[in-house]
Amino acid sequence: MNYLPGVEVGARRLLEHVVPGAEDSEGWRTGVTQAVVTSGKREKHTKVLIPGHVYAYQLALTNPLLESITVTLNTRHTMLSGLVDNPEEFLDVWLPHQEVHIGAFGETSDEATKSTTVTQAGRNRWVEEEESMTKVAFFVRLDERLPKMLPAGIRNLDVNFDLNLVFTYTAEEEYDNTASAGNRNPSKPGESAALFDSTKGDGGRPQPSSTSIPELRKVEKTFSFDIRVKLGEIFTGEQLPM
Repeated sequence: MNYLPGVEVGARRLLEHVVPGAEDSEGWRTGVTQAVVTSGKREKHTKVLIPGHVYAYQLALTNPLLESITVTLNTRHTMLSGLVDNPEEFLDVWLPHQEVHIGAFGETSDEATKSTTVTQAGRNRWVEEEESMTKVAFFVRLDERLPKMLPAGIRNLDVNFDLNLVFTYTAEEEYDNTASAGNRNPSKPGESAALFDSTKGDGGRPQPSSTSIPELRKVEKTFSFDIRVKLGEIFTGEQLPM
């Protein structure tokens, strides 16, 4: 059984009313509101990305487990690492909400509603929770200077970044609860709390016996893995393709 969360990049919108800002300024983030995102122009992922603009995406995370999980998202390197100096100045990936809850697989609508009600308390508006899927928004700023900063000869460039996911889940494990018979109270009249071994010449001293009692316990586990998130392609030539 695959116990890794499913990850898929969803809808893309061009936020025409957000001013990207200059260099490594993060001021553009204050212009990203729910209304601006909703009114953004929906685009196909096959359409080229235009430097000098801000784009909104949704990351859909699916839980294959029968219990809810928590996932923490951390951005890593972008495709600009090694190509330009200070790559974060030219490609800025912003995840407003990095820790998300995902309901159990096969959860009913009523159960999902109850789960969402609890976990949505104080949550960021950029998170949508549905049964065994959670959608989280993220935003990408492409600096208008990017084409000029790339090495000569690069006309088309795939835009992507590495994303680290740390997910925490609960699992049942079997373990042996080994109890010394000498530490247990006799359950019947006349039951001995220890056994005597007369074959070892120990003068009849009591020898403790152990009883293995298999039990199940729930333990919290954490697992981490990396993926590459593909956002589209930018055209770095003088003219955009028709």
